[in-house]
Parts: sequence; structure tokens; C-alpha cells
Amino acid sequence: MKLKYTFLQLLFVRLGIALGVFTFCRLVFLGVNYHLLGSPAMLQVLHSLFAGMRFDVSSIATFNSLLILLHLIPLKTRSKFWYQQLLKLVFFAVNLPLLFINLVDTFSFPFFLQRLTVQEIFITETGKSFSTIFFAILETHWYVIPLLLLVVWMMMKIYRVTTKENLHTPKLFIQAFVLLLAVPCVVIAIRGGLQYKPISIVQAAKYEGSKLSPVILNTPFSLLHSALAPAVPDFNYMPLEEAKAIYPCTYLGNANDSFKRMNVVVILLESFSAEYTGALNPGMRFTPFLDSLSKHGLLFTHCYANGKSSIEGVPSVLSSMPSYYSLPFISSSQSLYNNTSFASLLKPLGYHTAFLYGSYNGTMEFDSYAGSAGYDKYLGLNEFPEHKKYESDWGIDDINYLKYAKGQLDSLQQPFHATLFTLSSHHPFKLSEHYQNILPKGNHPIYSTIAFTDLALRQFFEAASKSSWYSNTVFLLCGDHTGPFQNKTYWASSTFLLCYTRLTES
Repeated sequence: MKLKYTFLQLLFVRLGIALGVFTFCRLVFLGVNYHLLGSPAMLQVLHSLFAGMRFDVSSIATFNSLLILLHLIPLKTRSKFWYQQLLKLVFFAVNLPLLFINLVDTFSFPFFLQRLTVQEIFITETGKSFSTIFFAILETHWYVIPLLLLVVWMMMKIYRVTTKENLHTPKLFIQAFVLLLAVPCVVIAIRGGLQYKPISIVQAAKYEGSKLSPVILNTPFSLLHSALAPAVPDFNYMPLEEAKAIYPCTYLGNANDSFKRMNVVVILLESFSAEYTGALNPGMRFTPFLDSLSKHGLLFTHCYANGKSSIEGVPSVLSSMPSYYSLPFISSSQSLYNNTSFASLLKPLGYHTAFLYGSYNGTMEFDSYAGSAGYDKYLGLNEFPEHKKYESDWGIDDINYLKYAKGQLDSLQQPFHATLFTLSSHHPFKLSEHYQNILPKGNHPIYSTIAFTDLALRQFFEAASKSSWYSNTVFLLCGDHTGPFQNKTYWASSTFLLCYTRLTES
């Protein structure tokens, strides 16, 4: 029986063919590279397949934008034979290359252990051009050609069925309405949803960590987004051996030292300049608790921020990944790689890990970075029990969030590593009237919020000191970057860094 399709329904069927092809390629990718992906459990595989559809829809909507427009623009000629042939030509001209690069990347994955980006297309770590690797793939995996031809034959077979249907043309005003409605829908599809920022390469890591990011991503997506990102500059100031001779960076510890399974808690302090603290700038009265804590720990007096924003500071502190070019590491294609971090180093030693930040999930893609850095879980505003109270603000104030964070640490199995990130000392520097009246003020609104965070830390440590894990914990308190400076002495971005453990107290 022949159905009367509209052009909108026909478009959905044809885009459905493309989505089916992307899903097929993902299954082939997973089957061929299963052992290189750490042999994930079935639940992880299913979750990755489901999450990958979001990236597939984004790629399909991006590359098929012209096809979508040609289907929906209200022209009388759409029913003509030549117009249908034009639609067919555009469909295959766009989607066959996408199929090809997805399949080829399946077999190039063992060379790079990640989805292809433009960096791998033009230069590789082995020194070989991608064309050399490509022909080596075809030589050793000759069956990719018959597989490709089989999929193309199936696509053409299914597509041919859609061209046999009678097309129903609705009234002009309905067609115009559909076209207008389609524009925001396509934009949302390209963005990957209604979240604050469009989806990016690094966001694949927030579902199942960086290990399964290649399954969740598709190659057209990674190629497009890496091409739009600024290129990484090639720094080569001197030969490596000369650099090692001048400033050796490798430390070889004593192999006889036994590893102490102490908990590690990193507290990232929003915009904490050394200028604001009495410990590093005598006379300042905004951080009485930190100043007292510094007398019982290891206070670093020469410490410098690597950037002026949190998206630069977080990977710098947690992964030793500096911001060495215009695009932050978190937003770059380099975030595809597994990056070393506190979490990735401690997890093999039996540590349970968590990243806690009281702002919106997706803020500066910290949830995605946490996944790629190896954290077991990310706790943001969405996970906070009373999150609706804070939806009009930047996030949860430090007193309430650190109280919540302490409870989460109580629930973690030891040994654990957790990163807690404060936010009250971030613009708009908002405090309730009660705290405005009792906390000291300075020449800038940030000073009162610095004092508020210091009070929150006092309450956090007082509560934590009553927990069983406290006496076996190392605390690292560090500013993520500097805030507005009043004293020109601190123009060089000097920030705050303190290492504290209960064991250092006399």
C-alpha cells in the first residue's frame, strides 16, 4: 500500500537513514576496537550507544542543513522528477563521505587511540602522513571496501523505496509555518540540546569517562570541531636534552618509601589572589581562618596563576595542563586524549574520586573535564537537594555548598580524592544582607565575598574535624586564578597555595 507522504515526513525518513548509518558505524567501531576500549561492561556499552545519538544528530543536522532546507522550502517544483533527483544527489553527496570517514576511522583508531581530528590528518606522532596510514589500513583491512559497498547498496535500496511514495503538498501557510519552526529545531539539533553551550568534543567524556569517548563521538563531529578550534602552536625553544640539563623536571622517589593511603582533598578557591590573604600580604583582614591554617601547614609563598579564568585554572591545578595557547585546554581537541590528573593517578591505587562544584552542570564544561580526567562522579547544582532555590544565581553559596560537600565526603569510601570548587567570590559577588553587615569590606566587592568563603572554610573544617576520615587526609587549598587587584605588586597573577594535613600539627 502506498502512503501519502509530505515533504516533512520524507525528510525524517531520509535523515533516519543517515542516523541508522551512523549507528551502524558505531557498532562496527565498537566491535573492532572493543579490546582497545578496556572491554567495557554491557551497561556502559548501552549507555555509550544512547549518548552517541546526541552527537550523531548534531553531525547529521550540521552537514545536512542544505538537504533540510531543500525539503522544506515551499516550492512547487519540489514534486518534479528533476528536483527529486537533486535531493537524492545532495543526500548521497553529503552522507557517503560521512559514512566513509566513519568506517576508515574504525580501523585507524589503533594508530591514534582516539577519533580523528585535523591534527592527525595533517601530521602524526609517528612522523608518517595520514595517507601512508590510510593505505596501510586498506592493505591490512581489505574487507572495509566490501563493507562500505554493502552499506551504500542498502542506503540506496532504502532511499529508492522513499521515492516511490506519492507526495502530499499541504497548504502554503502550513508549509511556511513548518519551515519557520524547522529553523530553531535544526539549530537546537546542531547545538546538541538547550544547554548553555553547544556540545563539544570534551563533553563526550562526561558520560562514561575518556575511555569510551571514542564510542560516543563520531568522526565527522571530531573533525569539524577540531578544524574550528585554533591550532596548537609548535613550541621548540631548545633541544629537550638541553632543557633537562638546565632544569630537570623528573623526580625519582625512594622506592623503599611505603605509600600512605591518605585521603586527598583539593579545595579550589575562586579568584583567590595572594593579595587578599593576611598570610601572604600582612595587614589584610579578610582571611583570618586561612591565615591561622597556614601556620599549621605548608604555605607556598611563590605561586602564580596560569590564567585569568576558571576554565584555564582548573586543568592547570588538577592536570598540570597549562593554558599555552588562545583556546583553553578544556575546549580544545586535545581534551580528547586521556589526561593525567589527581584522579587518574590515584584511582589505580584504589581511590574513590569525586568533583564537586555548586554551579550549573555544564558551566565551563567542568563536568565533561571531570569525566576525561578520570573522576568517578561529578556533583553540580543539579545534584544539590535544594537546587531550585539557587537557579536564579551563579550557584550555591559556599557556606551551604561546603556543608553539603562535607556530607558527600562522609559517604565516600576511603581512601578517596575529592576536588571541591568554591564560587561565592565570583562576579556578581552576591551576599545576603546579614553577611554584608557582619563581614569586613574592602575597596572592591570581591573582598567581602573572600571573607565569606573564609568563613565557609572555617565551618567546613570544624565540621570535618569531627569525621573519622579527617585525621588521615591531606588538604590542598589553591586559588584557581587571581581576582581584581588593587595593589600593583600583584599584577603578575600571584595566587594562594597551601598544603595542610592534620598530621603536620604539633
